[in-house]
Amino acid sequence: MSNTGLLRRTSRIFKEDGRSVIIAMDHTSFMPAPQPGLGDPTDLIREVVAGGADAVMMPAGSVVAAADAIGEAGLILSVNTSQPGLEKQLEAALQLGADAIKCMLYPWWEGHEGTGEVAWLGAEARRWGMPFMVETVPGGFVAGPELRTPERVAAAARIGVELGATMIKTFYPGTPEGMKTVVDYTPVPVVILGGAKATDEKSLLASVKEAVDGGAHGVAIGRNIWQHPNPRRMAAAIAAIVHGGASVDEAYR
Repeated sequence: MSNTGLLRRTSRIFKEDGRSVIIAMDHTSFMPAPQPGLGDPTDLIREVVAGGADAVMMPAGSVVAAADAIGEAGLILSVNTSQPGLEKQLEAALQLGADAIKCMLYPWWEGHEGTGEVAWLGAEARRWGMPFMVETVPGGFVAGPELRTPERVAAAARIGVELGATMIKTFYPGTPEGMKTVVDYTPVPVVILGGAKATDEKSLLASVKEAVDGGAHGVAIGRNIWQHPNPRRMAAAIAAIVHGGASVDEAYR
């Protein structure tokens, strides 16, 4: 099968420089409480896209509610591999006009890894020419620092690739050298997640800068953008680093 569809869809997410600023807005599908900033996704999407975001990551319900606001931005459909009807997720992504599909993977979290479901989605995505993002979380979100080392993050990312991922979302391992360890072991684009809400904007921007310097292909950040008092300006600051090569101080200004 031709990979034309895969290449065209990927180009909607990763720009000419091979990098992407993705706004993760899928928290509404799994968080146990309302998420401030995500009540009305339409205004938020318009703001972050105007600030320089390349793509948004959302579950199906939000995509339907905000279809007009998404416009020409890339769209990554976030799905839950434990939900019934997994076999319908690729069909849903195509019906919604998604440019990629994304799911979670938890290497070394006994009983929760999800490797079978991820492998199945990977095969279906490959069959339909659909880019496939896997968010790899070694040991699950409750894991300790021993599972956040560059080597563990890299190994988990590679497992995602072997299951069919064409792009990986994972942790920034703390240093540009650690990021290089992850990128060198992962033969597809790697973007870093944002994690918990940061209290220091400059430290967040510094992590983005270090990750890009270490070879990361961009970010997939949520709360640190859509819970910011000015999501448009925070998206612009991150885009200035990812696409513009700005320093932390330049981006902060």
